Amino acid sequence: MRIIDVIDHTNVMDDEFTYREPQRGSGDWRFGSQVIVGESQVAVFVRGGEALDALSTGRHTLSVANLPLLSNLIGLATSGRTPFTADLYFVNLKDMPQIGWGTNPPIPMETPGKGMGAVLLSTFGTMNISIADPMRFLKKFGIGKPITRVDDIKTAMQTKLLGELTVLLMGSGVQSVPEANGFLGDLEGAVLAKLSEQFENEFGVRITSLDANPFRAKQASPDE
Repeated sequence: MRIIDVIDHTNVMDDEFTYREPQRGSGDWRFGSQVIVGESQVAVFVRGGEALDALSTGRHTLSVANLPLLSNLIGLATSGRTPFTADLYFVNLKDMPQIGWGTNPPIPMETPGKGMGAVLLSTFGTMNISIADPMRFLKKFGIGKPITRVDDIKTAMQTKLLGELTVLLMGSGVQSVPEANGFLGDLEGAVLAKLSEQFENEFGVRITSLDANPFRAKQASPDE
C-alpha cells in the first residue's frame, strides 16, 4: 500500500475535462494528506461510485472538516481508521473553445402553401463550453474513467444541441429560411440562454458562446 501524501495535477491537456488520481485502481489516503488544486480546477473525492466532497483552488490538508461526506462513509466502513481508499478527480473548469457541431439530421421546418409544405434546414458551427457543475458532470461522464476529454462527450453535446435547437426553432413559428436565419442571429441572446440552461441541468455544462453559419434549405420529399 502506498499512501498518497501530496498530490496535484498540473499537466492538464488542452481538451481534458477530468483526470483521476490514481489512473489505475483506488488511491490510499490518510487524514493529513495534502491536495493542491490549481487555478480553474476543482478536486472531487469519489468513493463507491458516488461524488462526495469537492475542494476548490488552493492547498488542502485532508480532514473531517473539508471531507464531511467522505469522513462519514469512512467512519461507517472503517470505524474511523485511516488510511482509506477513494478516487480523486481533478475537474478542469476552463473554457473549451471551438467545438464543432452541425445539424445531422437536418431540422424540418414547415412552409405552408409552398412546395411539399416543409423544408429541411442544415447548418454547422462551433461552440465554447465549460463545466458549471463539477459534481453533475462527473456523474454523467467522468466517474470510473481515468480521463475525460472533449471527444468523449462530443456526441452527447451534439445530440442535445440539435434536439434543443429543433424544439426552439419549431416553437418560434418561423416559416421561411430568412426567418430561420434571423432565429440563428439570436444565438448570443435569449436562445443561447435557454440552450445553456438545458445543458447545465442535464450535463453540468455551460455554453459560453455559440455560432452557426446561415441555414441551407432542401425541399423535403414525401418520405422525409
